[in-house]
Amino acid sequence: MKAIFTPDTVRHEDGKVVVEGPAHGDFPGSPIRFTYRFTLENDAITALEITA
Repeated sequence: MKAIFTPDTVRHEDGKVVVEGPAHGDFPGSPIRFTYRFTLENDAITALEITA
């Protein structure tokens, strides 16, 4: 199974970096829109939440 995520939105929200976009691939339901919420400390990811 292959998938390609193409971010189309990036913003800061509640101290987190939020990246959104569709993932296209050879899977049922393609494309699916994903939201990634990163918590950063000292340029490192300390938490990541992924929702579809």
